[in-house]
Amino acid sequence: LVATRGTLAVTLPLPEKFSYTQVKAFETCPLQYKFAHILRIPVRGRFTFSFGKSMHATLQKFFQRIMDGANKEQQDLFESKVKSPTAFGGAPQNAVGNSKLTIPSLDELLKIYDECWIPDWYESKKHAEEYYAKGKEVLKGFYAAHEGKWPMPIALEQPFTMKVGEYTIKGVIDRIDRVVVQGKPGVGIVDYKTGNVPKSERDIEREQLYLYQMAIEETMHETPASLTYYYFDGQKQFEFIGTKEEIAAVRERMRTTIDAITKSDFAATPSPQKCKHCDFREICEYRKL
Repeated sequence: LVATRGTLAVTLPLPEKFSYTQVKAFETCPLQYKFAHILRIPVRGRFTFSFGKSMHATLQKFFQRIMDGANKEQQDLFESKVKSPTAFGGAPQNAVGNSKLTIPSLDELLKIYDECWIPDWYESKKHAEEYYAKGKEVLKGFYAAHEGKWPMPIALEQPFTMKVGEYTIKGVIDRIDRVVVQGKPGVGIVDYKTGNVPKSERDIEREQLYLYQMAIEETMHETPASLTYYYFDGQKQFEFIGTKEEIAAVRERMRTTIDAITKSDFAATPSPQKCKHCDFREICEYRKL
């Protein structure tokens, strides 16, 4: 991208790696994409980001303790079997999947929440306290919803990079579980959402998880068996899986959109609805409010 200031031409490099978030920003408004991902103009923080990060970090640490406990149990079982080969009566060496997981208590989960709480960008102290209390109630609901049927994660906040055509795609997956769906083993991809719950399954934007499905297949060589958006509001889950045709369509969409980014003049495409939610509306001369 070449920007002109007076008679001086300045070359602004495009990102080396692209993401689903970038593609969505460009599709919303190319100028918004330029502000955010090329010029990288700082934006004011939002309390919704603070709340989302607090919840994500809490569950990452909580499930990490479950994984650490499972790994220790597996190591202890292996060492015991080495000392006494007949101790398990022929049970499989990878016995963790068949044993009861050690789950931290609800009190431990709430203690982790205290440690992860981010109080920034709220409108007032009272506003922060209200959201802090809301987060506690959400986590209590989350714990109750999973009690007796806790998943076994194999990865948390898992970064990935993969090639789509000549472009490199990056992303981070909140949680990957070992699952069995309709008798078939595989992995389950879970993405946490702190926003509003869609009114119906028809309103779900599935492409982000389709992209993650593609990433798991190509970078981890695992078979995704389920894709889940987990909404903290009401502990609502939407579970599905992408067909070969749907995955191919996402691949093509990513490739063609990034093609458009590389050739774009980043002209604004304003509208009252889009501009209302844009981080750059105060500095954009094309805004419509």
